[in-house]
Amino acid sequence: MTVPDGVKIPGSVHDALIDGSWTRVALGALADSDADALAEAVGLRSAAGEGNPGLIVATTDRLIDVVERRLPDEASRDVLVAICATGALTWSEIDRLGATSTVDHLVVADLVDVDVVGVRPTSEAVAASVLSDEIARRRVLVDLVAVADTSARRARWALAAGAATTAADHSAAAAELLAQGDPDGAEVHAALAFSSDPGPSTAIGWLPPLLMGSARSAAIAPKVRRIVASLSESGVIRDLPAEAFLATLAFMKDGDADRAVRELASAPEHELVVVARCLLGTYTGTPNTAEPLRIAENGSGHFTRQSAWAAWFLAASLTESPDLDAVLDRVDCGSGEIVPALFAAMRARGAILRRDWASAHAHLDSSAEQTSPSDLRMRALLHMYRSEIAWYSSDAAQAIPSARRAADLLQRSGHLSDQRVALQWLALALASAGRFTDARTALDEAAGLPRAAVIGDHLAVLAEAATAAATSTAEYLRLVADARAIASSHGVFAETVVGGLVRHVRPRAVDSLTARELEIGRLVARRLTSREIADRLNLSRRTVENHTANACRKLGINSRRDLPNEL
Repeated sequence: MTVPDGVKIPGSVHDALIDGSWTRVALGALADSDADALAEAVGLRSAAGEGNPGLIVATTDRLIDVVERRLPDEASRDVLVAICATGALTWSEIDRLGATSTVDHLVVADLVDVDVVGVRPTSEAVAASVLSDEIARRRVLVDLVAVADTSARRARWALAAGAATTAADHSAAAAELLAQGDPDGAEVHAALAFSSDPGPSTAIGWLPPLLMGSARSAAIAPKVRRIVASLSESGVIRDLPAEAFLATLAFMKDGDADRAVRELASAPEHELVVVARCLLGTYTGTPNTAEPLRIAENGSGHFTRQSAWAAWFLAASLTESPDLDAVLDRVDCGSGEIVPALFAAMRARGAILRRDWASAHAHLDSSAEQTSPSDLRMRALLHMYRSEIAWYSSDAAQAIPSARRAADLLQRSGHLSDQRVALQWLALALASAGRFTDARTALDEAAGLPRAAVIGDHLAVLAEAATAAATSTAEYLRLVADARAIASSHGVFAETVVGGLVRHVRPRAVDSLTARELEIGRLVARRLTSREIADRLNLSRRTVENHTANACRKLGINSRRDLPNEL
């Protein structure tokens, strides 16, 4: 590669270009002017590769020519393609390929790096140049299937090459990708495993990546029916109603409550259907703890009991059930009735309701350790709880990052109903921190999602209240009252979150009250009469009434009956 005379080259890349070592130098992104200069130097349009020199060079034929000139023979090219196609090969795989000496030549040619684990390309630019030949890449991957160190690697390479492998290999690849946090990639391999060997083990292995992935319910539904049919036919789970799964998917993934209700209406009588109805009822405003708890403790099937515990917990959490800890004390953790990560999260929720922040954080840490990276919904729940702890501790600014992370995770997982609630909580945290514009953006985003889950509606109104506190005490008070009424109508116990708001979001007008006006106002809010207040404070009744009138005027309210408890 040559640089034309008279062309100004950025100093950050000049030496690397001159001595030919640029294939292994990580230069990073360039400023626009430097990117333009480098693009001109290699004969490309301005700002090619968006300022990344590796991408700029990789788009030219010159890099391919450089790599080809450095390769001693065609066999070396195949080995380099194999290394680049997989990202890295282990030494045992290199040995089974019979390519140890070839790797030595590639190291001298400055095309690969080696360490104690194996061999990898020196740069993305080198990899991009040799992988442009799709036919060669597939041919090499077919050969690699036979030398792979693990069944998971063998399955991934076979899939990329369009070659066949065993159901066990695909199951292993699905499990590995799921553990790495890639449920969509895992689902592809799990589906291939089931297609190759339909049976209980591959059916059960296919279900988690389907439910955890980002696909909408319409794409998942026919696959769930196949899985349920296979499990029922094999006798692993008898009479399992697919409608319970499909209704839950329609609601959680698409926010389609009407379709969920229709699915359940056509479902046969089964405890799992009851659980699904209870779950749907909680999200839509009629939380029920009794029925899910009964099935969780006495249900006939292991999977049904696990589902019932999850449904009970959601209802108990939203209603702030005083029995939550007592019920969990009765659970045998070793029985597998509750997934360990969920059980730790339940314990954390109980600690949050008791305002025991240290215990809550300890349980959240335990849950996080046991939660798969692929379980985005569970990870989002843990972030929501951490956000709640910060917010209830009057640190709204600290609550924001965790709330945003929860909303982002739910967007990735495609759980629209939960995402809407998370965005409403994020809006409340933002508004409580005085970031009203950002709060409005979060509320608008939430409003754009299906309004199936009503359990977060009071959070949106409280976010509006926090915003109104900066300008209008009367509007603030009205919105707080509205939030209480909405929560009550949806069966949600909201006094805790309302109390959290009024503790660290005070209308600005309150600060204009004198100490005496504030003292009397608080007693009036407790519904003491003027005579009772006068006697308590050793004042005249007229003085009390004057202070009350002044407080109402400053707060912009019309009657002493409207003085808030939260002064």
